[in-house]
Amino acid sequence: MRLIGVSGLKNGVYCLRNGMEGTSFMAVCKQGGALWHQRLRHPSYGSLSPLSSLYGFEVNKGLCDCYDVCHRAKQTRNSFSLSYSKAVWPFGLIHCDLWGRYHTPSYSGCHYFLCIVDDYSRAMWVFLLKDKGETYKCLVNF
Repeated sequence: MRLIGVSGLKNGVYCLRNGMEGTSFMAVCKQGGALWHQRLRHPSYGSLSPLSSLYGFEVNKGLCDCYDVCHRAKQTRNSFSLSYSKAVWPFGLIHCDLWGRYHTPSYSGCHYFLCIVDDYSRAMWVFLLKDKGETYKCLVNF
């Protein structure tokens, strides 16, 4: 038998140790693209397909479609800076957030959500929208 690598437990993960001269090692699992899609932080189909041909696993294009965790894994926006301006009467300042296109429609067929928050009272209204174009009309009616 020939030794190809040595590992040790470090912070709950087994890590391969370096230091063996003239050896290199790599482990490839043939379980398919789903495992690699998860391990590589949910890349798009275009990013994952070159790796599939290089390492010999299959990638299903449907795998890289709209999964909720894929969207959350790709969120890179920094939080907003703190604001010290506060409303002194109801509806003096409102905050709006349009969210969507969500892959699963509501019972009424809506894919977008408009949230409106009154800064003074912190009351919140949520409107379901079928299309982004309905946002202006919804705000005017509000």
